Amino acid sequence: MDKDRDTGFVPRGGHGGIARLQSKADARLGLLAAGMREYGIFVLDTAGRVQSWDNGAELITGYRGGDIIGRHFSVFAPAEPGTADHADWDLAQAAEFGRHVDAGWCVRRDGTRFWAHVVITAQKSLEGSVQGFIQVTRDETEAGIRQQRSSRRFTDLFDLVPAGIALFDEAGQVLDANEALCGLLGYRLPELDAMPAASLLHPDDRGPSLITDAAAAEATLNQSRVHQRTLLRSDGQPVPCDVHSAVSVADDGTRFWVMVFQDNGTQLCRRGRGNHRPVPGPRTTRNRPLPGLAVLPPAPSPPAPHLPRKPKGITHTTPG
Repeated sequence: MDKDRDTGFVPRGGHGGIARLQSKADARLGLLAAGMREYGIFVLDTAGRVQSWDNGAELITGYRGGDIIGRHFSVFAPAEPGTADHADWDLAQAAEFGRHVDAGWCVRRDGTRFWAHVVITAQKSLEGSVQGFIQVTRDETEAGIRQQRSSRRFTDLFDLVPAGIALFDEAGQVLDANEALCGLLGYRLPELDAMPAASLLHPDDRGPSLITDAAAAEATLNQSRVHQRTLLRSDGQPVPCDVHSAVSVADDGTRFWVMVFQDNGTQLCRRGRGNHRPVPGPRTTRNRPLPGLAVLPPAPSPPAPHLPRKPKGITHTTPG
């Protein structure tokens, strides 16, 4: 009996524990395989040509192994200017940092598009030279559509809220602003674009910068701070406001600041006496997506409403 235990031998007709464990393992592997259908895993050579192909990649892209092996992986990119160069750049990033993460539209064999999350990992020799790449592609079209809808709801709220809202980058420049802030300060949106935060403050305001240096940088994410400040209208008039600010993080890891400017009411009387200069002309369309929102670019098939282009923050590299 000890011999049987040592060799791992189970006599015929003995306990069925191993068989039951094997059955459970097979079931788990089946579930894992089913879950991996959203993933395609394949090997690229140093030039970006496909060297191996798996079932997941075939399910996602529609290509069989014999149709795709030997072809450059840029075949999955939309036929748009610069896409081939971007594919080579992806490989260069993976070669330099060991691993590269990207997201964007890919094209199936039948010409339809899907939103893909892509991870490219460099395979290196002991001497450090690149021997090839492994690419893992996940079809995230449904998740992307949900994110797109969420982004639209946030954008609608951004535009409709009656208080002035501005987003500032780490350099303290305006990334975006809503209609209410344009009206409050008497500017058109293009005039506010990239304006330094200091330019929004009236000379009589003696407080620190709106971007409160180290204090804001160390603030807990999404924790609002309230300050009483005096802004400067385009006509030189002061605008006393309560300023609510919070720091957040974009998709690429950079910080940005969300600030809400609530007119404390003293300016309302002046505007009623005719001092308010209306903002001329309609507001131009926002030329960039809001930070931290993965806005999907348009896919021509099937027809879809026009959407903003892919934000730069969605592409990043991770050191291996």
